[in-house]
Amino acid sequence: MKIAICTNYVSPYRLPVFRELGSKSDIDLKIYTCSSGGHDRNWDRYDLDGTIRVKQSFSFSWLAKQRIGYAQCEGSEFIESTNRQIPIGLMIDLFKDRPDVIVTGELGARTLIAKIAGYIMGVPVIPWCYPSSVPLKVGKLRGLFRKSILKSSPAVIGMGQTARKALAEQGAAAERIFNAPNTADTQMVIDMKHKTDFKQQARRRKRELVGNKKMALVVGRLVPMKAPLEVIYAWKNLPKSIRDEWDLVFVGDGFLRNQVDTCENKDIHFVGNVSPDLVMTYFEACDLHIFASLGDPWGLVVNEAMHHAKPTLCSIHAGCCEDLIYDGETGFKFDPFAQIDSITTTLDRVLSRSDLANIGRKASTHIAQYTPSKMADGIQNAVVHVTTRKEQG
Repeated sequence: MKIAICTNYVSPYRLPVFRELGSKSDIDLKIYTCSSGGHDRNWDRYDLDGTIRVKQSFSFSWLAKQRIGYAQCEGSEFIESTNRQIPIGLMIDLFKDRPDVIVTGELGARTLIAKIAGYIMGVPVIPWCYPSSVPLKVGKLRGLFRKSILKSSPAVIGMGQTARKALAEQGAAAERIFNAPNTADTQMVIDMKHKTDFKQQARRRKRELVGNKKMALVVGRLVPMKAPLEVIYAWKNLPKSIRDEWDLVFVGDGFLRNQVDTCENKDIHFVGNVSPDLVMTYFEACDLHIFASLGDPWGLVVNEAMHHAKPTLCSIHAGCCEDLIYDGETGFKFDPFAQIDSITTTLDRVLSRSDLANIGRKASTHIAQYTPSKMADGIQNAVVHVTTRKEQG
């Protein structure tokens, strides 16, 4: 069976999933991309390692702004930069290769083109999308288009409970939503942790940054979506007794760097961008991971922290929170849209706990089920559903 997956680009964490899907005996997989990487990511061309087949279709793209907001929280709207793409050559490529099933990411021009091609060829088209609990601000026309696509699709692939609820609210039939839970590159984590000097590197990194203090870690872009300023403001309000024991470390960069860099606190450190393998040493070194997302569809850094047996203080607005975080058991939940005093109180309560290592071990056990193989199975289940339905219909 020939399966086409249409996406913007192949990220390093998607490559193991595509390898797993393509390795199945009855699947002939080809990935159709628009570009070689994200406009705000410093990634190598992971898709050129020869383990998957990739075709980059001719595409027209431009940088645009999208408004994100949470209806229940006044003043919570913010602007995110995004790369708009119209894969003009995708339809020609699909007609040339004649797949049996088309899986298409996002609910924009790419999906519209795939839907038209699928209709002409008589091929089922499966949207693969994972909206978060914090909606994009879209116009009525785009909203109607998305609802129409989801309602008319024979299957929809999402990831996790948050995406399932959001997809159902937008028109997808519950029985047609297939879960493909998000995953980190688990093999890369295992390989890195088995390196003889890995733990030594982590201990050295921690010692160089925070000395003998405990380390709270934030990994991600310094952009409004990740709420770095909210974390910093809350941290500054912590009691001196806590800040004498803990330091806060940021790994990542972004246009808010100039603002966060102005804080003159000796217990807050900014590392900047580092390579994926080096990031793992920071996860290994930390005592607590903080993910203050204001609306990520998932948040793979939480998976990565859990793989290193570290608990996460996770935003309730992150798509992964409902699936990965059992409050007080595998991590902790908080609302970054809350008042700073409330965030500080939660942070103080978590940093004061003496059982963080034990919670981290429980997190490691829980995350073990989230693998590239399981995500590939979720995609395959949706494909089997539409092909069986087509044969019966």
